[in-house]
Amino acid sequence: MTKEEKKLKAVNALNQVIPLLKARNFNWVITGGFACYVYGVDRDITDIDLDIDTSKDDPLFQSFIKALEPYITQPLENYVDQNYNNYNFEATFDDLVVDVCPTHLLKFSPDKLKSLRNSLSPLLVLLLKIIRFIFRRLVCPSTKWYSGSL
Repeated sequence: MTKEEKKLKAVNALNQVIPLLKARNFNWVITGGFACYVYGVDRDITDIDLDIDTSKDDPLFQSFIKALEPYITQPLENYVDQNYNNYNFEATFDDLVVDVCPTHLLKFSPDKLKSLRNSLSPLLVLLLKIIRFIFRRLVCPSTKWYSGSL
């Protein structure tokens, strides 16, 4: 499959999902490899990672899952390994997987956080803190979306 075909599949998948997110007024963000691709990094589109600022038990999130039921290829489940503890489910649109994670219970292991911090230069950490400050104060002051420390 060509990059152009994968891009069309991604657009089609997002055209299915984004209206459902908007209808529920969710705060959400696309992360992972597809986000890198959107920002110009030349990489293959393998899936779309979607993080939603909600709880897995929120009735609106449950209705979101219900709306996507025909496309769900992996039900909502708790995924735990040495780095992460989170809930997610997968919906597949024309062979393109959308990984969905409600973020209220998302946890990183202390070792993963330490390795993330150690892999960043001090200048980049400062830049990320400034961006987070601007984002939290100006773009969405009413959300707790980016709380925590780097």
